[in-house]
Amino acid sequence: MQMIKVDDNGLDHLRDALTRANLPCDDVSEPDRQFYRFEVAGQWVAFGGLEGSAPDMLLRSIGGV
Repeated sequence: MQMIKVDDNGLDHLRDALTRANLPCDDVSEPDRQFYRFEVAGQWVAFGGLEGSAPDMLLRSIGGV
């Protein structure tokens, strides 16, 4: 499994996945948010994210693609 940071160009894919999972997506481009996609054999399988700044961060929006 690979974990790849989602850059600004990938936020639309993240928003689409969150919308399909009925999860909030309006704030994914706000500051102090980092999102990652997870791949297995080149296939996207999930997204996950962190919100906040160290040492207090919230795990957010783990879900399948």
